Amino acid sequence: MLIVRRLIQLLQREFSMRNIAIELELNRETVSVYEKRIKATGKNHDELLELNDEELAAALQPRQASEEDPRLTDFMARKESFLNELGKRGVTRKLLLKEYRKVYPDCYGYTRFCGLLDEQIALKGVSMHHEHKAGEIIQIDFAGDKMSYVEPETGELIECVIFVAVLPFSGYTYVMALADATLPHLVKALNNCLLYFGGVSVYIKCDNMKQAVIKPCLYEPTLNEILEQWSVYNSTALLTARVRKPKDKPHVEQGVHLSYQRIFAPLRNDVFFSLKELNDAIWRELENHNHEPFQKKRFTRYERFIDGEKSKLSPLPQFPFVIRHRQQKLVAHNYHFHLTEDNHYYSVPYRFVGFKLTAIYDTTTVEIYNGSERIATHSRSPVAEGYTTETSHMPSNHQAFKKQKGWDSTYFLQEAGRIGSHVHAYMEALLKSRPQEQQAYNACRGLLSLAVKKQIGPQRLENACLRALNAGIVSYRTIKNMLANNMEKEELGVKSKLPSHQNLRGPEEYK
Repeated sequence: MLIVRRLIQLLQREFSMRNIAIELELNRETVSVYEKRIKATGKNHDELLELNDEELAAALQPRQASEEDPRLTDFMARKESFLNELGKRGVTRKLLLKEYRKVYPDCYGYTRFCGLLDEQIALKGVSMHHEHKAGEIIQIDFAGDKMSYVEPETGELIECVIFVAVLPFSGYTYVMALADATLPHLVKALNNCLLYFGGVSVYIKCDNMKQAVIKPCLYEPTLNEILEQWSVYNSTALLTARVRKPKDKPHVEQGVHLSYQRIFAPLRNDVFFSLKELNDAIWRELENHNHEPFQKKRFTRYERFIDGEKSKLSPLPQFPFVIRHRQQKLVAHNYHFHLTEDNHYYSVPYRFVGFKLTAIYDTTTVEIYNGSERIATHSRSPVAEGYTTETSHMPSNHQAFKKQKGWDSTYFLQEAGRIGSHVHAYMEALLKSRPQEQQAYNACRGLLSLAVKKQIGPQRLENACLRALNAGIVSYRTIKNMLANNMEKEELGVKSKLPSHQNLRGPEEYK
């Protein structure tokens, strides 16, 4: 769904089908199909982006099967094979088409065949000078040199990596010292960078840093999923420079160079005793750098940013991005998902026993998904080796057993008090009537069950308990029989009477 959300964002920015296909490395036909499905929903782009993954997947389901050219379908199924073969020495397009016709005689002709191949081949561009658009891109990098502070308690010198971000259009720069270059600290720096700039650019470009790129590749690098989530959350896109090609991001390279001159050098003889002190000093020098006029120009980076670029940035989300981790597990027979990091178990509906489910979690929440369907949500527990169980996830017999384990005199008296004072007094007497309190629990359950029966109800039960208390009789069966024979009214002075009838004879008939 990350790719689908990115596609919606690009459509919102009015990118062409071809540019979207290149950007997302998809076939143009695929982009076109999803563009039609998006229009068919009747919702605008903002409304679709506000949906969760489950709702978005349901909204984009095809309403009816579209008619496709079987020749195109077959070509697309073989395209990877064609491109691989075309790269081999001596293999021509005519030869490929000749071999293709042997297995699929009804294929396209040579002209259409070549046109489709051209669409699948990424064309190599020539080098050129490029003027960046305002708000289009932020280039980021780590400086090669480090800065440091002294740990007050031990006197140890703590080295810190330096994060640098530059807006190429204005040259406006952000610099921050980090405890290390791990992914959580990189995400923190990126959040602070966007907050400092006051908006989000269309792209974020970095080199092949290991925090961002899992598997480097000239054409299709594999990016870290957490950073992909970060980019979608902030409505931007991650780009990577080619391996060992620093000229692909020249502005941040220049930004690093200038940070050596205008931040590292002025602070080289200062001693700091915390990371906060170090960053405070960096940001003071950074303000001087951003407000210093360009050479041979009358304006500063800050002025150019405010006048021509800040308004072009997209607005920030309401809250900064929080790292969410992902884990897949088979659900055991106890219908709990084992979160390995905490060694804690979280319940899911028991019908998902044996399913392979996915947990998405952060520092506060654990969400468990079956595909794109969220089936459980829990607050993340700080307790290791424990269980978090929601009663509704349990089968009915397990729920009954759990409820039974919670029975005690407090529970029964509380429930009786909700019915009435006489029921509460009778319940108290019933609990004291047995040698062991637990022996009266089933009788207490029976007494409570009478109040919910349609033909009895709370008031009749209250009257029956009053009469039984006055008679000094403590027994569930006594109350049940009394209610069955409508005897609870007699004690209250409401005796039942036979209706008057002309065929009834009185005592005078027997004199």
